[in-house]
Amino acid sequence: MSPSLSSPLISLQTKFESVIVGYALSKKDSKIFDELVFDINSEYFEQNGGYEFAKEFYEKAFHFAEQEMGAENILQAFIHTDS
Repeated sequence: MSPSLSSPLISLQTKFESVIVGYALSKKDSKIFDELVFDINSEYFEQNGGYEFAKEFYEKAFHFAEQEMGAENILQAFIHTDS
C-alpha cells in the first residue's frame, strides 16, 4: 500500500521534498512556492457581505493557486480568521 497525503505514514515535509526533487527541479520553467498568502482584513469582508463574500473570495484565490501551481502540488490550504 502506498501512502497518501491522508495517511499518517507520509508527512507534508516528505511530500514537499518529493515534489521538489521529482518534478520541480527537473524543469527549467518550474515555480516553487512554500507558502502563498491571500489576505484582506476582516473589516473589508464585513463591509462587502461578510462570510459569504469571504468564502467566495478565498475560493477564487484557491482556484487561482491551482491554475498557477497545479492542484496536485498544493499540499495544504486553510483560511485563518481573526475573531
